[in-house]
Amino acid sequence: MMRDDWGSMGAAMPIMMLIMLLFWVAIIVGSVWLVRWAWTRSRPDHSEGADAMEVASRRYARGELTREEYRRLRDELTSSQGGTVS
Repeated sequence: MMRDDWGSMGAAMPIMMLIMLLFWVAIIVGSVWLVRWAWTRSRPDHSEGADAMEVASRRYARGELTREEYRRLRDELTSSQGGTVS
């Protein structure tokens, strides 16, 4: 009678090795995702005014705002940002 190299485990050994590999990959990917999520939530978002300015510029470019409306919005947004335009 011949024995294979896996001993008494037979074909179950490669399956168990694959499951262990997938387990560790899931642990590593989950850890990276958790760190990235925590990092992005801890940083303050200073781009809110810039986003509003970008929206106003796009609306003006599409013709949804008149020149006077755009200038009024721009002035209001820059005054709330401390006088800077990005």
